[in-house]
Amino acid sequence: MVGGAADDIAQLVPAGTVVLDDPTLDRCVIAATVKRSPESQTMTSRPAMRSTTGRIIRFGLVGASGVVVNQGLLMLLHGTAGLPLILSSAIAIECSIMSNFILNSLWTWHYDFEGSSRIWFRKVIEYHAATALSAFVGNIVVLTGLVYLFDIDYRIANLAGIAVGSALNYLASEHWVFRAKSK
Repeated sequence: MVGGAADDIAQLVPAGTVVLDDPTLDRCVIAATVKRSPESQTMTSRPAMRSTTGRIIRFGLVGASGVVVNQGLLMLLHGTAGLPLILSSAIAIECSIMSNFILNSLWTWHYDFEGSSRIWFRKVIEYHAATALSAFVGNIVVLTGLVYLFDIDYRIANLAGIAVGSALNYLASEHWVFRAKSK
């Protein structure tokens, strides 16, 4: 343990918890997860070290991997296999949503499902609800609008749709799906 704000926090955490004071962060780093009581649905809050800037960067990197999944599947299904654009886009979006959910829950928000498939399934549903508007509506509306109204190549239009959907998805994830539970 290093001095400073870490000394103050060390008074509040269980014995054996490693507390570090990193001057480059605006918060102390607590290298432990805090388990919530069964009364608060046994979900673990985000660790104290997770800054908004760090989450946005991790979210962006996860999103970039989702773009690869989405764009690759769209090009494979529509460009190579010849499936209809909207069907191909819907399949590509769903696959990228699931890969992004897994990566965001584990890495971006460090969300602990406490080994509960019920909590995991509920969060998958919440994540789908949050991304339904941002990804399906935002992405498909932008994609098809740019392609059919402005004759823009579907690959470029898809990237524009992903950008719009991503901004909406971060806000929904941050403020609803993965928000820390209040005590």
